[in-house]
Amino acid sequence: MDYLYIDADEDHYHLQFKEQRGDLEYHDYGRKLNGAINKIIYVFEGIEPEAPRSKRNRLVGTHYFCRGDEQDNKELWKEVFDYVEATYDVEKNKENIYKC
Repeated sequence: MDYLYIDADEDHYHLQFKEQRGDLEYHDYGRKLNGAINKIIYVFEGIEPEAPRSKRNRLVGTHYFCRGDEQDNKELWKEVFDYVEATYDVEKNKENIYKC
């Protein structure tokens, strides 16, 4: 591994219901509180072309982490760093780890 990249993002989506139809709460203004967020973190070693003449690229050595709103950020990041420490030699390559 020359480099290790850690990229984090989130995805917003709308719920039709939480557990059963009709269980969504309403805001004071009458709007449904149906928004939710997924936290997405992926760890990868680099980028390479999908095919020899392709303009598209793919991530090399990718591992994904995805959790909903209910999980604490510290727990999620601990899971990511535990994976990185178990999979890669962090002490040897710590200057080549990039968080995006």
